[in-house]
Amino acid sequence: MTPEQTSARDSLVQEYNTAQAAYGSNGSASSATLKTLSDALNNASAHLSDTTNSVDTYNSDINSLKDAVSKVKASAASATQSSRTSSSSSSSSSTAITVSGSGSGTDVANLGLKYLGTPYVWGGSSPSGWDCSGFVQYVYSQFGVSLPRTSGAQATVGTAVASLAEAKPGDIIANGIHAAIYLGDGKIVNALAPGLGTQVTTLSSFGGRGYSIRRVFN
Repeated sequence: MTPEQTSARDSLVQEYNTAQAAYGSNGSASSATLKTLSDALNNASAHLSDTTNSVDTYNSDINSLKDAVSKVKASAASATQSSRTSSSSSSSSSTAITVSGSGSGTDVANLGLKYLGTPYVWGGSSPSGWDCSGFVQYVYSQFGVSLPRTSGAQATVGTAVASLAEAKPGDIIANGIHAAIYLGDGKIVNALAPGLGTQVTTLSSFGGRGYSIRRVFN
């Protein structure tokens, strides 16, 4: 990469992290604006994976993310509640949460809870810092399970669970933009966004977008 490409790519990484945070903390925004942001994040993620892209490509992604984030924040501001406040309140009792029961899925959920507060680092996959799919991948690796690296790929592993009512602790909740470990009672443990780190939240972290529920341990 040329110095100009490196600089543009680094700027895109920063904007991507900012956009991820906006996506995760503005769940009250309209589904249309969230989808636009989701699409922009997906495009940026694909381009970040390829270090041969041009400066113009990286800068175009930066502008798309900034525009999408602006629209999401404006939409969320007009809603009756701030999802940042919602996220804070939903995670305020996270340190008191434990998952009861037995089995590998329960063990996965409880191990995930041991990493509350671990920082969010885009591209990270270790307890020193991870992104959403890196967190899920790491926790499952401690049980001898090798998961794919991206949230979209994690949304296809194991066995499909038909509905949230049938979900069990340890199940993977994932889509093309986010991944988490289910705890039960509508709660998940997830690496949320820069500045927020690894938290227990509700499924509002998915911003109203659809998701798959996958079971690795039957």
